[in-house]
Amino acid sequence: MVDEKDNSAIIAEAMERIREGKAPEALETLSGVIDRLTAAGTAADAPLLAEALRARGTAYFCLRNLHDACRDFTAAVKSDPSSALGFFDLGVVTALMENGAPTAMKCYNRALELDDSMADCYYNRGNLHDSLGEYEEAIADFTKAIELVPEMTAAWNNRGNARMELADYAGALADFEEVIRLNPERENAYTNRGYVREVLGDTAGALADYNRTLEKRPNDPIALANRRRLLSDLRRGEEADSATEQEAAKQADNPSGENA
Repeated sequence: MVDEKDNSAIIAEAMERIREGKAPEALETLSGVIDRLTAAGTAADAPLLAEALRARGTAYFCLRNLHDACRDFTAAVKSDPSSALGFFDLGVVTALMENGAPTAMKCYNRALELDDSMADCYYNRGNLHDSLGEYEEAIADFTKAIELVPEMTAAWNNRGNARMELADYAGALADFEEVIRLNPERENAYTNRGYVREVLGDTAGALADYNRTLEKRPNDPIALANRRRLLSDLRRGEEADSATEQEAAKQADNPSGENA
């Protein structure tokens, strides 16, 4: 059996380098650990080998090398089929690959079978459901993520988006308001809330929200487009009201409709 203590420390140090943005440096170190553990080939080393493979897969993922990341994460779950994190990692990378959604869904499902307390897994599966147009399933997953981590603003925000797709504007409004309560600096939440307010007829509130986003991000394309459309609609409404008032005044001056 390979010295587990030494290799665990090496893996931990490599992960620290990855977090510091030094993924290339970590790759060589982790490859050495993987080679030693693979050569030993003992069942006792399997969980540690899976940990090393997951770490190297993470390094590849940070370097946007999805192919090698997928290879390592796949090997990791083969080495340790009981690792919920291993299946979660594999789900994350395959979700980004062409035609990878079915595999990613299976990986997320398996991860949650092994550990149903993984808020990030519910969140990622919710995003996958959302991308497939499965909005009710997405809402259920975002709700579970929120139950586990109530301060997860991304889950609140994405649940609001999914609710908008189902025309549940009251529910979406409540979600976006919670996002803003949790993180008042999240500009896109104001844009999202603005759109819902606009749909619900609160034009003043919608305009205020679009302006709030543009205070922070003056070139935000969605907020700009939404505000431009809203202002155009308001101008047309004012012109229509003015024309109606003028016609009413004419009728009052000439109730018979005869030519002057």
